Amino acid sequence: MSAIQVKGDLQEYYLRKIGEGKHTMLVLNAVRNNGAARAADPPGLCRCSSG
Repeated sequence: MSAIQVKGDLQEYYLRKIGEGKHTMLVLNAVRNNGAARAADPPGLCRCSSG
């Protein structure tokens, strides 16, 4: 819930999807999954094999 209250990408995504007529819980679940993915894969990490 706090992710959609703070200005940023997730709030913009939430407002856009609600504006498209999506159900609130569906969008909140997507935001929650996106937040979990961001936490698990921080920027700057490369999981590709080198070489």
